[in-house]
Amino acid sequence: MSNFSAIVAGGSSGIGNALLEELSQKYDWNLYSFDITEPKIEIPKVKYLKVDVTDSDSISSGLDAVEGHLELIVNSAGVKDEETPEGIKRMFKVNVQGTANLLTVIGLYLENQAVSSTFVQVSSAMALSLDPNFLGYSLSKLGGTMVAESFKNSPYFNNRIKIVYPGPVDTPLFRKGKTNESIQRIQPTKPKIIAEKIMDLVRSSKDILRCLDDFPNWTYILE
Repeated sequence: MSNFSAIVAGGSSGIGNALLEELSQKYDWNLYSFDITEPKIEIPKVKYLKVDVTDSDSISSGLDAVEGHLELIVNSAGVKDEETPEGIKRMFKVNVQGTANLLTVIGLYLENQAVSSTFVQVSSAMALSLDPNFLGYSLSKLGGTMVAESFKNSPYFNNRIKIVYPGPVDTPLFRKGKTNESIQRIQPTKPKIIAEKIMDLVRSSKDILRCLDDFPNWTYILE
């Protein structure tokens, strides 16, 4: 059994799934996915736990199964819903409150373990531009980012809060409601590439991974 472990919230699909694949290939760690949905294809080295980030008790139950020093937590859990009052409410519940729940509950866990960890918040480039066509989603991702940044000085994260601002990424969330023609036109980045860049961020002294608005290249820089 490895001495180190990593949790990826939202690990059943998209960026989270690609990140668990990356970790399973390059690190001999205990790997855990916190997600309310099951993956279409399980990664052999990953333990999949049904965890709802909007429920603090659910997060606590998931942490009970974690073994080894919790070295890394990545929050890629998120939803993009209709820009209606109900849809916006759901986005804020998952994207903002879910982030706060993760940081609070995991922070207490780390405090009890007398260790500190790196926390990576997967935000969105829309949190920086506040796209008026997707204002509810943009604000919910901005809110989640601000929550994460507010924990930077906490002793159990010890300035190891890092933020990722992805541009278009070829995930089920991105593909929802889009035609194949529009997807080909936008040329979204593959999740595997984002996963590799997230680990570059984790290993670096930088705090931010950001996508430049340079279609069709979608260049990523560390800041």
